[in-house]
Amino acid sequence: MRYQDESTQRGAAFLDQQAQKQEQPRLVSLEAGELLTFNFQKQEPLLGPWLRKQKLAMVHAWRGVGKTHFALGVAYAVASGAAVKWGA
Repeated sequence: MRYQDESTQRGAAFLDQQAQKQEQPRLVSLEAGELLTFNFQKQEPLLGPWLRKQKLAMVHAWRGVGKTHFALGVAYAVASGAAVKWGA
């Protein structure tokens, strides 16, 4: 019983500290009209039209096709500013 009481007190103290911080919410809901007029930042292209800053890209292929070499080439091109040389 003693352990549970101490744990409950520590939990309550933690929750009180979090409530006192008064942080702004990280998630904001928008109505449809607000979303349509929202001014989004332009997406900065890193490599061609398909790889943009702070976005995800997926490479899919059969085993042994060269996904790793492709990804290393893309990483090198983005880091150095060089062009990627590949062909199908």
